[in-house]
Amino acid sequence: MCAEDVKAAALACRFCGHRFTDALAVPPRPEGPPPDVVGTVLGAAEELFVWSPCQLTYSAGTLVITSDRVLYLTGADFLLINHPLNVKRKIRLGASPTTPEGCRPDGTLVFDFEDQRLDFHGLNPDVANEIAATAIPGFVDRLFSDDADMQMRLRDRHEKIDRSTLR
Repeated sequence: MCAEDVKAAALACRFCGHRFTDALAVPPRPEGPPPDVVGTVLGAAEELFVWSPCQLTYSAGTLVITSDRVLYLTGADFLLINHPLNVKRKIRLGASPTTPEGCRPDGTLVFDFEDQRLDFHGLNPDVANEIAATAIPGFVDRLFSDDADMQMRLRDRHEKIDRSTLR
């Protein structure tokens, strides 16, 4: 049996024969340094934690999580979102009403701040988990239960976020 036969079988229900559309591709995990524009918006004492290309509603850009802020940059020099991270916040992983067709639900991350809701789509699921666990301490053990190094790195990030002066 070849891979094409396996893929075809996986896209059809063995009970009723319903044919599913192709599974949504997993966006790649960003590699290498972030876009140059990220370095130009960081404060002197601000530390870059994680970044990723994604969509905010229907605008393509770069999501950046630092020790102080949630940033969303579009183009070479346009800062669309600049929100302090150390304020009251909730995060949800998974599909939202604004998830565009063709985006994986596990690549959607919703930040709920008291004054603003931000729905980010098109993230690599592992990056979405890392961002969620960076912003919310309660996600560390749930999302990274088998990764002691990541747990330690995330807890270090939480201490830096808690010490941030941007409120």
